[in-house]
Amino acid sequence: MRPLLLTATLLALPLPLPLTHAPAAPTTPAEQSFCAPQQTAHTTFDLCTSTDGNALRVWIARPACTAAPGPCRITGLWTLHPTSERTQVYASLGRAEAQRYPGPGTYDIEAQVDIETGHGHHTQHQLTQGMRYTRPDSGPRLTLTTDHRGSTLALTVRNSGPAAARDVRLTIDNDRYGQGATPTPERVTTDPHCPRANKALATCSLGTIAPGGSVTVPLRADLAEAAKVRLTGANSVGNLSRQL
Repeated sequence: MRPLLLTATLLALPLPLPLTHAPAAPTTPAEQSFCAPQQTAHTTFDLCTSTDGNALRVWIARPACTAAPGPCRITGLWTLHPTSERTQVYASLGRAEAQRYPGPGTYDIEAQVDIETGHGHHTQHQLTQGMRYTRPDSGPRLTLTTDHRGSTLALTVRNSGPAAARDVRLTIDNDRYGQGATPTPERVTTDPHCPRANKALATCSLGTIAPGGSVTVPLRADLAEAAKVRLTGANSVGNLSRQL
């Protein structure tokens, strides 16, 4: 059976916030949340999304089977892209999974949904939901660029977001010199951010990077060739991984 394509567009308004006794200027802003009803031949459910300006989450709420008795379980993958563009970066449907919030704008959420109805019956569907976000960015925005400078390969981490990025770390892993390789004193970098680096593995602690700030780590180009790099931060969303 060919997948069913469901298309709906929602220019949603924020849900009303409950009255609380919180200070007038809270340090952690409330999330902006929406839920859009969806329907297939056998189920109904809500596709929900929320953002605090830093992370973006998408999940399924209120699943109900309409054609078979018993529990109704819905799982799947989702991706988000501007309405005029296409990307293929997926995350699992669930509150615990997040992508980096891309900022205000009109986007399409595309989901590949696996529906398990009563008696173990499985169906698959694809859906597209238009969403408009108005919340400003609130977190760090880390990027990683490379620059060849003769025998040196410079890795530069920049923070273009409005908040400082805390506990930023670079991990450089080269499988060619990993397990089973002959130990040597060669080091992929002598940068002080990476005190125990060797040519197989380097863990670099870059500390806090202020908004608009950057940190550059020089590598030996011959040893870094084909190495895998992972960039993480304590309060950043969507960690970066790439191969040099």
